[in-house]
Amino acid sequence: MKLIIKPMYVLCFMVLALVSCNNEELFVEPTSEVVVEDDTTVPDDNDTVAIPPVSTPCDFNLNNVAANATVIINCVMDLGGQTITLPAGVTLVYEGGDIINGTINFGTNNLVSGELLNSSLTIAGTKPQMKDPVFNFDAKRWGIVEGVVNDEVAYNNKLIINEIMQKVKSLGASTIKIDKLDAYFQTQNEFNKSKEAPEDAAIQIPADIHLKMTDNTHLRVQPNKGTATVLLTVFKADNTIVEGGILHGDRDTHDYSSGGTQEWLHTLLVKASKNVTIKNMTLMDAGGDGIEINAYGHAYDSYYTYCENVTITGNKIIRARRNGLSLTDGRNIIIENNEFIDSGISTNKSNGAAPMWAIDIEPYRPNATVYEIVNDITIKNNIEKGSEKGGFLIYSGDRITIENNTMENGIAYRQTSGSIIRNNTVIGVSELSKKDRDGITAETQSGNNNNLIYGNTVKNFNKGIIAGDYNGLKVYDNVISNCGKAIGYGSLINAKIYSNTITTCGLGIGSEGLNVTLNNTEFYDNVVNDCELGTNFYKTNFNEKANSFVVKNNVFNANRNSDFKYVYGLEFDNNTVSGGLRINGVENSRFTNNTISGGDGFTIEGWCKDISIVGNTIIGKCFYEPNATTNINIVKENNKCN
Repeated sequence: MKLIIKPMYVLCFMVLALVSCNNEELFVEPTSEVVVEDDTTVPDDNDTVAIPPVSTPCDFNLNNVAANATVIINCVMDLGGQTITLPAGVTLVYEGGDIINGTINFGTNNLVSGELLNSSLTIAGTKPQMKDPVFNFDAKRWGIVEGVVNDEVAYNNKLIINEIMQKVKSLGASTIKIDKLDAYFQTQNEFNKSKEAPEDAAIQIPADIHLKMTDNTHLRVQPNKGTATVLLTVFKADNTIVEGGILHGDRDTHDYSSGGTQEWLHTLLVKASKNVTIKNMTLMDAGGDGIEINAYGHAYDSYYTYCENVTITGNKIIRARRNGLSLTDGRNIIIENNEFIDSGISTNKSNGAAPMWAIDIEPYRPNATVYEIVNDITIKNNIEKGSEKGGFLIYSGDRITIENNTMENGIAYRQTSGSIIRNNTVIGVSELSKKDRDGITAETQSGNNNNLIYGNTVKNFNKGIIAGDYNGLKVYDNVISNCGKAIGYGSLINAKIYSNTITTCGLGIGSEGLNVTLNNTEFYDNVVNDCELGTNFYKTNFNEKANSFVVKNNVFNANRNSDFKYVYGLEFDNNTVSGGLRINGVENSRFTNNTISGGDGFTIEGWCKDISIVGNTIIGKCFYEPNATTNINIVKENNKCN
């Protein structure tokens, strides 16, 4: 802060004892200003003003402190190895001083400022409570060694930080603040052989604690050769917040010589915990996942403990070697406002490890046995860039909503029910996306039921949306452009694909693979413009000839024929088709009230059977039947040829 003092006022103050400034002088405009520097910083509402430390030795001691006294520590009190016993009710207040090199036996109802705690002061007797529930962690007061160190020192760093967090929590701290710290922590299991799980060897955040770090806080994995390590964990720690700070994995300094995938090298693990928030962190260069969320035990175990009410918000996850975030067990999880950058990519020193997605939701369910459960997940308002294989993947799990994300790579699901993919912007930026990647993929699986894909913008992919799914899928109000195929359909039951807008694609709507089945499924009110082919239904219901589906009220504006080949049970009604329409090997189908123009008009090739063509308007060429003798029971009535 700067205080601006007028020269006339300064003069008045200097001569105040002898003369007085008159009113006229007070209002004389000065020709220059005297600037007095004031370094006082106005604190934020949530911060306290830092008291500068002092080095002056104390001229008093604690030997004769009366009960219920308040002692101001504004000097350095060296106990010289002594043990001091305090009576009940004493409060020790920090004002820049210190108490070192000794032991204090606290009495009942004692309070102590957290700033007075340090590695050379032993607390004994009745456990005191901290005067303020906010504890400011100063690495230098506790013996943590910063910078590059050997394994033993890095292991000791880990022990120190864990011990201090547990200690101050036991003294009443609810918030632990760490500012300037740049240190390595050895979390490989072999340095603590009595504990085998990675979470037991990690930096462990206690329950009911808000760990608040800053951009000056760097926690680093000590390079190691372990196959499963975790830097920071929230393990069986409910009601926890981890905020800020930068976590550094060891992906490019790790020793991979023992072989195998070595994909379980995570920077942050949330395990078997409820009511957890991870926010505003930066997680870089994980050897495995940036963040992993899972349970303790499996769903069939008596001790099974899952994660619930976890929020991952405002974080940056960069260059994770495996996935940016993996979720294998949890309920009511929110993943929002994060940035996922370069997940799974290879660097000059380490290759990526599969699956290589920004977010991978993958509970383990082999052969229909439920080991892990993922339900009720929201993934929203995130940014994804540069992922090696894809953006967000639901390999399994139910009631998962993916919405309002901005992405360069695709969204996919394999087996899920009641899930929603809506209002995302998925725009490919690489040549690989245009040649070999899909924007949104719903894979055909019997476990898929009642999923929704709507309101998305998809651009620059080989395939825009693959509507495989199984039962009850709805795909609507999506905008798809500049894709090889805009919408590809797989086997569907009770599905609706409608009101999608498609432009500048190779193919508007077409089949995926061979021998797909469509039953009680409708394609309607879709608009396809400026595409090479409007639609292409191929080998549909070939093995399920009793099935039926409807294509109605669509616009297919294309340069070439819309094709139906080896199709059974089709009702094609009230569509507008440019570029012509061709059927080949179609059976038990109806074409009614359509407007067809361009190409050869309505082409009926060989081996068609039981076809009704009624009430259509055909502009230009009318019917073209190069192999009419092979067709059986073709009814053509009330068609207009112009």
